[in-house]
Amino acid sequence: MRPLAVLSTAAVWPSPRPLEKAPRKIARCNRALARRQKGSRGWQQARRRLARLHARVRNIRQDALGVVVVEQLHVAGMRKNRRLARALADAALAEIRGQLRYKCAWHGAVLVEAPPFYPSSKRCSRCGAIRPSLPLSQRIFCCEECGFVLDRDENAAVAGSGPETENARGRDGRPEEAGSQHRRMAG
Repeated sequence: MRPLAVLSTAAVWPSPRPLEKAPRKIARCNRALARRQKGSRGWQQARRRLARLHARVRNIRQDALGVVVVEQLHVAGMRKNRRLARALADAALAEIRGQLRYKCAWHGAVLVEAPPFYPSSKRCSRCGAIRPSLPLSQRIFCCEECGFVLDRDENAAVAGSGPETENARGRDGRPEEAGSQHRRMAG
């Protein structure tokens, strides 16, 4: 499976896949719940045990959030390519970005959206040179100026980072409180 994210430091963030690791325990708890008489003390305990497992899966997913940077792709233009059209329609990119917007707001994460034609894939993350063209089939980025070689997605993540993503959630990594920002502005 592809990684969950490629960070601006070129680090690859693996997908935690918490539900993949817990299906046997969840199935066992579901069976135990089904065997109990509804409303009994044993049923209540089995229900709480199952709820704790699902809460653990949810918490592992939430821990994977932080500063999220996405590209605003020119999907209308990309859908004109008949080889990409079906895959793009199936990916539901607008839905993903919409969900990221409200979920980042819920959990105190920051969503940064790169402009549609920002050349993140074509820009070298080491020297900043921009390649005139980079076909989608080429998955390895090779800089013509400095000879830097890196995976295309990792290079785009590093090249797309900048001062707007640094300390986006505060110096200590936690979101700032609404009142502290106003106090700093006033003081």
